[in-house]
Amino acid sequence: MILKTLLILIFGAIMFGLFSKATSLTSATLDNSELKPREIEFSNSKLLFSMPENFSPDFPADDLVTQVDFGSSTLFEKNNKALLLRRWWDFSESTFFSTKEMGTIMLSININKAKSEYKNRFDLLTDILKGLQETQTEFNKTTEPDFQIAHPETYESFFDETYNQQRWIRYNYGTINTTESTMSYVTPLTSQHYIELSFSMMRSSSISIRDFHHKYGQEFIDLIMNSVVIKYQDTSMQKNLGVNASALDIQDLVLEKTN
Repeated sequence: MILKTLLILIFGAIMFGLFSKATSLTSATLDNSELKPREIEFSNSKLLFSMPENFSPDFPADDLVTQVDFGSSTLFEKNNKALLLRRWWDFSESTFFSTKEMGTIMLSININKAKSEYKNRFDLLTDILKGLQETQTEFNKTTEPDFQIAHPETYESFFDETYNQQRWIRYNYGTINTTESTMSYVTPLTSQHYIELSFSMMRSSSISIRDFHHKYGQEFIDLIMNSVVIKYQDTSMQKNLGVNASALDIQDLVLEKTN
């Protein structure tokens, strides 16, 4: 009788372990078939992208801006930035007995207006770097030390990423207390406007921001970025601004311009 009970307990423990592992998932789907296409039309180009529709119920969002006129006098009302989209997704781990919240990812799509026209990607990079430094200084003045942000401070903090044969500038920043981390992807639309897709990861207390990024964040980011395509009307401008995949690597560009 004792042996039979022991065998039942061992079998139950094994099955529970297998079931727990099998049902461990993220609440935000990572299945391409669940992505819904979206598009935004600009004065000289069009942005195509897709994203999962199972948004977080805790963060109601405004409608996507689908038409953007760069000549509008009301487009850039604050800090030369126009918000086009903001959405949130929740991530969790589920077992037979419970669901553990792991964190949330927020996607923001912005159009930014540079302070002056840029002739190449290095000019754009310089404008981004100066803007980030100004934002960090202003934000941290009124923020508690643990929640202050640390933006890139040198050109070496920027990297190249290529999606669908188009080149993006990537940079990361986060809070001092490591509860949040953001990965931003930037590419030019005109000689004075650039688009920025920012993925902000906010972890729960049960996981580190590093583990959240590796387990959930990067896969989710790549899922969306792999769907992103910008269709330019002026292909010569696209080449001049270094959007093509054949453009000089950003670190080589920095060495060329700073030496």
